[in-house]
Amino acid sequence: DIYTNYFSAEQAGNNYLHPRKDFVGTSLFAGETQDYRFQTWWQVASGVGESGHSLIKYKGINQPSETEGTEYFYATFMSLIRLSEVYYIAAECEPVLVDRYGWLNRMRTRRGLPELAVVSDSDFMKHLRSEYLREFIGEGQIFFMYKRLYLSFDRNENGYNAMTYGAREDRYVLSLPSGEVDNR
Repeated sequence: DIYTNYFSAEQAGNNYLHPRKDFVGTSLFAGETQDYRFQTWWQVASGVGESGHSLIKYKGINQPSETEGTEYFYATFMSLIRLSEVYYIAAECEPVLVDRYGWLNRMRTRRGLPELAVVSDSDFMKHLRSEYLREFIGEGQIFFMYKRLYLSFDRNENGYNAMTYGAREDRYVLSLPSGEVDNR
């Protein structure tokens, strides 16, 4: 129901949540449409007057009958940490630049993408951020990457509008819930 009410281009109406029309193809995947995540988690928006792409990562999955086995368990299972996240952490923590690219390239090749050439620390971080965005979109995990690294939200990484939002404490430190503050 949540997917249908907010993310379905056909049924959400005024509630439709989607990235700006050119974001997915030109910024998020930057023409790398052979990426398995692009092919399975995104579809061209097909609602009336809509353009761009819709995220179908959380689209409902029909539960099979009990006689078909336990495959449905894996469709609804949410892990605490994924192997891709472990690789990204290893890449970020690796002190040797060549090895950092090595960790990142292991995940890229598993996603159907070519390996990246070793260029520089800043190039590596740009690609790592891109991989985080592609891998964890819609999960809330990207917020923690930006907060941990205290990064500006670059316009090329912003699916809402083409603006850059600078790193500020008020964007990364959330206020206490009023229920907790009022009961002190």
